[in-house]
Amino acid sequence: MTTNGQTPENAFDLFDTDGDGLLSASDISSAIKKLGLDIDEHGIAALVRSADGDGDGRISEAEYDALCARIPTGSDSAEARNAFDLFDKDRDGFISTGELRDFLLHLGGTYTDGEAQDLLAGADADGDGQLNLKEFTAFLTTAAS
Repeated sequence: MTTNGQTPENAFDLFDTDGDGLLSASDISSAIKKLGLDIDEHGIAALVRSADGDGDGRISEAEYDALCARIPTGSDSAEARNAFDLFDKDRDGFISTGELRDFLLHLGGTYTDGEAQDLLAGADADGDGQLNLKEFTAFLTTAAS
């Protein structure tokens, strides 16, 4: 995970809390807990087992990408809506630069408004300076491929 002022390359980096290039159950648990969410440790262990193609007990970036490809990301999917809602704190139907920055800071990184804006701009198809659900879903689909 990037914590030195650089933006994460992708979603994988947000979960790689120890920066070793592999996701352990501990990495995933730490990232989810930083979001303020309750998580079932047995569920995380099952997730790691299901995604761990080489049996080393950790998820590589390639294994993570394969896992993400199996997750439905249609704009009407409950999973996409739930993920969107984690970012959209003011519930206005958009993810602002500030909401994105706050979410990333909550994960333990150090991010400026400019870095958050750069991340957001890459997914902001209509150029309005914020992400709607459709843009967010497109970003998730791109990040998973």
